[in-house]
Amino acid sequence: HLFMQSSVNQLHNEISKSWWLEVSTQAPSYHYYFGPFDSEQAVTLAQPGYESDLAQEGCDVMGCWIVYRQPPAELTLG
Repeated sequence: HLFMQSSVNQLHNEISKSWWLEVSTQAPSYHYYFGPFDSEQAVTLAQPGYESDLAQEGCDVMGCWIVYRQPPAELTLG
C-alpha cells in the first residue's frame, strides 16, 4: 500500500512538471521564474524578450536557466 502511494506521488510530481525560465538579477537582487512553457524550445524562443524587459526596467541580468520542474511556490524571490 505504501509503495502504491509513493508511485502515485511520483507520477503526480512528474505530470505537474513543466518548462520554466529562471532569471537571476543583481541591482536589484531578485530571482524570477517565467512560465510555464510547453517545451524547451518555447522557453528558448521567449528568453530574449524576458531578458530585454528586465534590462529595460533597469535590472542587471546575471544568469538565465531553462529548467524542467514543478511550479515554483513564488514567481519572484527577493
